[in-house]
Amino acid sequence: MNTFWIVVPIYNGIIDIPDFCRTLLENTQYGTYALVAVDDCSSDNSVELLRSSCPDAVILKNEKNSGFAASCNRGMQYAIDHGAEYVMLANQDLRFMQEWHQPLLSILRGDTSIGAIQPKILMYPDTSLINSCGNELHILGFGYTRGYLRKDAEYSCAGVRDVGYCSGAAVIYRVSVLERIGFLDEQFFMYHEDSDICWRMQIAGYRTVVCPSSVLAHRYEFSRSIQKFYYIERNRLFMIVKNYQLKTLILLFPLFALWECGMLAYSIVGLLFRKKSLGIREKLKSYGYFFRPSVWRHIAQERRKMVLLRRKSDADITKNFTRDIAFQDIDNPVIKLVANPITRAYWTLVRKFL
Repeated sequence: MNTFWIVVPIYNGIIDIPDFCRTLLENTQYGTYALVAVDDCSSDNSVELLRSSCPDAVILKNEKNSGFAASCNRGMQYAIDHGAEYVMLANQDLRFMQEWHQPLLSILRGDTSIGAIQPKILMYPDTSLINSCGNELHILGFGYTRGYLRKDAEYSCAGVRDVGYCSGAAVIYRVSVLERIGFLDEQFFMYHEDSDICWRMQIAGYRTVVCPSSVLAHRYEFSRSIQKFYYIERNRLFMIVKNYQLKTLILLFPLFALWECGMLAYSIVGLLFRKKSLGIREKLKSYGYFFRPSVWRHIAQERRKMVLLRRKSDADITKNFTRDIAFQDIDNPVIKLVANPITRAYWTLVRKFL
């Protein structure tokens, strides 16, 4: 019985599945893992291609597009039902590299305080560049990859270290921790579910870390789609209301309100200049989500769970969070010269009261 399972959600993955399967089979010792793929109603022949490329894979098919989180959860539940002690979420556009899994599993088995671990992830096909060396979580819920597009040979990314959250593109979770804190929150549908689950792990007293001695590659391209903006903004707000203690929410509210005014202003500028990346309609729609009573019932339920699970205070958890937005694809002078300095100063002032 395999105790290490890889869960890959697939959706119209005809471009990536052959290389995903080929590199997995070439660089992972046979019999050390099991693979379960969850198809989210692909309209191409992804399922047939995966079946022929990875004959031993278990393939589950969703009847409707339920979102990334739901597909991952279905795969993880199947793995756990079949003896998994560790489950990995793997994007279909990953490329596996030699002996990638041994350091990750060795560290997990040797340190039970770790709930989630990710490898160093390089860009593909240009593997000289970094995609993620652990992900940064901003105190206001923004998430971005550490080391993005930096030269791997020049960037300092050595040793196992704690991170704000582990990238959902390639992360291994300890099953005993999942059974305690719960799976991905399906309310997110897509985006921020990986930062949310790592935040909850930290609340429960577990570490989320990066292991740079394990290396994978990712065919990643930053997207500025309007739909992505809506989900990212909606889920960012949802996540911080769910996970922060009440006192922290009160202390952060003035800074939060300032940032929201800035985001609204930026969205209006996007409308005036016809920029597709930021839409005022999508920003307002993200607020409208919170007028649903079912959303607040879910938030209340999750906050009650966190009270029972909490082993660390926000003062401890936010030591792993960042106060700056420093993501190369969002190189905005207003953020760099105004928003980041104000945030640093404000956080320095209020964190002593946590």
